[in-house]
This record gives sequence, C-alpha cells and structure tokens, in this order.
Amino acid sequence: MSPSLVQLPTPVVPPLPALFDQLGQSYVLADRQGLIVDVNASFLALTGYGREQVLGRSFHRLFVPPSERALREHAYQGYLQSGQLDDGLELTLLTRSGYSRLLRWQGGFARDADDRVTGI
Repeated sequence: MSPSLVQLPTPVVPPLPALFDQLGQSYVLADRQGLIVDVNASFLALTGYGREQVLGRSFHRLFVPPSERALREHAYQGYLQSGQLDDGLELTLLTRSGYSRLLRWQGGFARDADDRVTGI
C-alpha cells in the first residue's frame, strides 16, 4: 500500500496594497520618475486624497513640503541609482489639508521580469 498524497489548496495571497490595508499599513508605489503608480486605501485615508487625485501625479510635489522637496527628490534618484534604501526613515508627509505628518517609512524596490528596478 502506498500512502496517498493530499493535495493542499494553493493559498490565496491578496495584492500587495490590499495586504497592507489588512495590516493597517499605508502603501504607495512611485515609478522611477517619482510618479504615483499605486496606493492603498490606508494611504488615501491618511492623506485625505482620492485615488484618482494621486495616480500619475508626482509624489514629491504632492506630499513633500517645499522646503524638503529638492533634497528628497535627489535622495530618491540616489536610491534608484545605488539600488539601496535607508531603512526606517522618519520623513514628513503633507496631507491634502496641508497638515504635516511625521511618518516612519519602510521601503522596497519594485522590479520588472528582468529584475530591473521600476520604482520604489
């Protein structure tokens, strides 16, 4: 008698933005130019914007205080060029109402099928 193999169901993994929503975490993805490609509901609730108001817009122009913008855009390009991110940065985010929120950021790179970085 041979033991029978039990076929386990394949787990259903929600898309990354939905997973972060379930964890109560904000998620935003910007392309190499800093244009917003995707966000989750938690990020939208935090910032006060609707999805259609942020997609395709510059993350830095929309959410970074003007006094920090040039430095943060430069750092963003540096991350893309070096392929390394600083862990646990505390940076300010502007909300739609103009309120500044100091947030702790954790990031990662988005990559295409050829392992090229497409965004952060």
